[in-house]
This record gives sequence, C-alpha cells and structure tokens, in this order.
Amino acid sequence: MSLRVRTLDRYVAAQFLRMFFLCLASFIVIYLLVDFIERSSQLLKNDPGTLPVLLYFVYKMPLIVFQMIPVACLLGSLLSLTLLARHSELTAIKAGGIPLLRATASILILSGAISAAGFAMNEYVVPVANQKKEYVYKVNIKKHEWRVKYRKANVYYRTPDAIFSFALFVPEQNKIAGVGMYRFDARFHLVERAIAERAHYDGGWRLDNGTSWRFENGRVVDTRTFDELPVDLRETPEDMKIYQKDAEQMGYRELKAFVRDLERQGYDAAKYKVDLQGKLAFPLVPIIMAMLGIPFAARVGRSGGVALGIGIAVVIGVAYWIVLGLGLALGHAGTLPPFLAAWGSHVLFGAGGFAALLRVRQ
Repeated sequence: MSLRVRTLDRYVAAQFLRMFFLCLASFIVIYLLVDFIERSSQLLKNDPGTLPVLLYFVYKMPLIVFQMIPVACLLGSLLSLTLLARHSELTAIKAGGIPLLRATASILILSGAISAAGFAMNEYVVPVANQKKEYVYKVNIKKHEWRVKYRKANVYYRTPDAIFSFALFVPEQNKIAGVGMYRFDARFHLVERAIAERAHYDGGWRLDNGTSWRFENGRVVDTRTFDELPVDLRETPEDMKIYQKDAEQMGYRELKAFVRDLERQGYDAAKYKVDLQGKLAFPLVPIIMAMLGIPFAARVGRSGGVALGIGIAVVIGVAYWIVLGLGLALGHAGTLPPFLAAWGSHVLFGAGGFAALLRVRQ
C-alpha cells in the first residue's frame, strides 16, 4: 500500500508541476505582451533605446512571477485533476481504495512549498528588482536625474547649493522628520547649517522647532533657535515622491522597521501596516487556490474538460482579486483594520476551500 501511494504521489505531483509551470509561463507571456502594449507610449516617448526597455521588463519579471504564482497554482491543480478524470485515472484511484484527499496530498504539499518560495522571493528578490526597475524607468527611460541615495538610517537629498538629510520622509503626508540642512557657497564653503525636529509643506517647505547657525570663513557668526524657518527647497512632495521607496521596494523586515519609525515619529502608519500584513498574507494564496481547485476538479469529473477548468479558474481568480482589492482599498483608506484588510479574503476563500475539501466525495 505504501509503495503504491508513494508512486501515486510522484505521479500526481508530476502532473501538477507540469501544468503549473505551463500555466505560469503562459501567464507571464500574456502579462508581458499586455503590459508592453499598454505602456509602450510611455516607455518609448523619450527614445530610450532597446536595452533600457528590455532591462525594465527583466527587472519587472520577479514581480510578475510572484503575482502569477497563485493563479498558476489554481489552474494547475484544476487542469491536472481534470485531465486525470478525463482518462478515468481518478476513478481508478478511488477503486484502489485511496481517498481522493490522500491522492491529492502531494498537490497541497507542493503548493505549500511554492508559497514558502514565494515568500522568500518577495522578501529577497522582488524588492531589489523593483528598485532596479524604478531606477531604469526614471533615469534611463524617463530621463530624470536620480538625486536620492537610500541608507538604513537617513535619506540624503541634494539641491544645487545645499544638502538635506531626512531621518524619515513621508511624502503622502507632506512631512519630514529629523531634518538637517547644510548650505554652501559657490566654492563649497559651509555658510549655513540648521537642524529641526521636522518639516512640513504648505506651498513651500518650512522647518519646525530647530536651531540654525551662520558661518563666515569657517567660524560661527550667528546662532538662533526658531519655531518655523522657510527653506529654499523648490521640489514639492510629489516631485520628491518619485524617488521614495514604496512598499513593493521593501521586504517584510525593512517595511516593518519603516512602520516602527513612522509610529515613533508620531505619523499615521495605517497604510503601511496594511502593506505589511499583505507581505505575510499574499504568499499563502497558492495553498488557498489549490484547496479551491481540488474539489472543483473532483466535481467536474469526466463530464468536464480543459475549457471548463479554465472557466472555473477565471471565475475563482477574478472573485478572489475583487475581494482582496476591495479589502486592501478599505484598509488603505482606514475603514478596515490592517489585519482584516489583508487577511479577510484569505479567511473567506480559505474557509470555503477547506469546507469544499471536506465535502469531496471519496
């Protein structure tokens, strides 16, 4: 019995993996074609050449793969079992006394492994690739100047005659915390230095609660404290935002540290908390999709076919993305708590998939 089951596990796993990788490759090709057609006018507007456009899609590939994995798991489980049913192999498995849930255990195990691989990819590969993609898009394709260098503790922003250091930059709220300003003359001699608790934008940038020093020939000639100090920083928060990391460019640990810094400085971190929960929740989608695919494939049986399997996958996938997108939107708006916004769709579809698995006729 154990030898037969192990052989069956290998056979079912091979069928699932073949369909999974076939679906994944197909989705990636379709995604790239649609994305290029939709974005071609923006990508080619400044005549960047072939290499930057090619690099843009190369660096975007990890994100595409990560996003397509759940759908590939759903369709892979549906199609592999549908094909087994069409050739009466599922009937033979049941006749051999092996329960359907046990026969498909390898699919669930592989889906769990794919989920773990997806989390690792989203933690270590996708953020780095997204940063490189944004650099290629802003600098090589859009022809912008890349003016910000990111470090763990501070962000440094340079203007023609000054250097600003920001401990924390929150462009969505038009605020900066922990500001340092160093202004220089034409010979790069320091002429003014200022530090402030924070800065805000109301048509122009102003430093709040700080101290400034003026220098002549390397010596301090004036020191004063201020409640508010206008500074000549012409860029708006929107201008500076194009150089700011977003959640897709950070792994879970980096985003968690960013949320902690936001809260320490007294800023609203609700939006980033939703994204943080999403970093944990989304990699588990392949398991949920496989749980949904197995009972649907079992119900279709020999009467179904590939077209019906694809149709079911499309309906389930679209329904899931609608619920997930709605939850994330409500979470970003502050209507739903972060945990519910990111995990609500998982709980709903996961419970449905688990219940459907338990009702599968053995």
